[in-house]
Amino acid sequence: SDCSGYMTEAMALDSISRVDPSFRWKQVFFSEQAEAKIALSKAVLSYCNQTEYQHWPDVLRGSLKDCPPIDVHISGPHCQVMCPGGKQLGEDDARIKTMLRCIERIAVMQPRGFIMEQSANLLTAKFKGTYKFMRKALKKAGFEFRAKVMNSECHGLPHHRERAYVVGRRTDVEGNLPIDAVFPEDLPAVPLKHFLKDAPQPRKEKHVSPTFAANLKKAKAKAEKYGWSFRGKDKPLVVDTAASQSFGTVMLNRCPSITAARGRTKAYYLPSQARALDIEEMTRLQGVPPALYRAMAEVGKESDLGDAVGNAMSVPIVERLLCRLIAAIGMKEKPLHDRWEKAAKRS
Repeated sequence: SDCSGYMTEAMALDSISRVDPSFRWKQVFFSEQAEAKIALSKAVLSYCNQTEYQHWPDVLRGSLKDCPPIDVHISGPHCQVMCPGGKQLGEDDARIKTMLRCIERIAVMQPRGFIMEQSANLLTAKFKGTYKFMRKALKKAGFEFRAKVMNSECHGLPHHRERAYVVGRRTDVEGNLPIDAVFPEDLPAVPLKHFLKDAPQPRKEKHVSPTFAANLKKAKAKAEKYGWSFRGKDKPLVVDTAASQSFGTVMLNRCPSITAARGRTKAYYLPSQARALDIEEMTRLQGVPPALYRAMAEVGKESDLGDAVGNAMSVPIVERLLCRLIAAIGMKEKPLHDRWEKAAKRS
């Protein structure tokens, strides 16, 4: 895997193998240059009993000829080059090189299939040139693929996180599922309160910054306008207290997209409990199992983990895609057990 945050794919594959013990997998390599994320990734791999992997310090360096054979390549290159909160420079942003390198890696390594996460803006008119280049490069490399915007709140998490997912396979691979069928159906919304810890009774906010106060005032006005309970616990509000007034966000019964900046600063606020979302709750909202959070917390600082949470892919989306991709690339006769879908049907 390349640029996947803190090994979301390993978490997803570990969950699949725990549901279906007959399914075996091996992490061949991962690339990461940030020391904090390397430590988090190794903690996750250790928990998942993965020991025979290679660590490559930087996706942009090293010879592609050294790439080992793999079945599936998963990557999440910089999305800041296209994301709404950034400058959206696209090809003019130096960080676009990581996405281009990931495409090159796929072309050289020739995996049976791949998953790539990118900003949802990839599929908009503004970045049609970037998407056209990707389409041309992957086709030339011998791959067919599909791309779709997926929102974490439609896949088992109360987290409004829209990202483009590009899923493909080599054209010479005989699969047992059409590539279009790799994308799973949306699931019903789940309540935010089930992902939050119990906390003390609400109290009046004191000693807050002007930005915090302005965002809280804006949130109260929106709650009054739509008839939401500002401090309601059954359907809690989440307020972005660090946003500028033009980007201020308040959401009911779901969390706004957790970015690296918001993860580091714990800027999302719960009026129902008069406190910020903590790092453990943020990992829950990305689908990270509690045991894996504890494994990462032992080796990483809160700020580093918050940064990694904001840069990572959502576990249920990767897991649900892999359950179907395995069949689409001919490694299983039918899709693997989708525990998120089964849980939704039981509720």
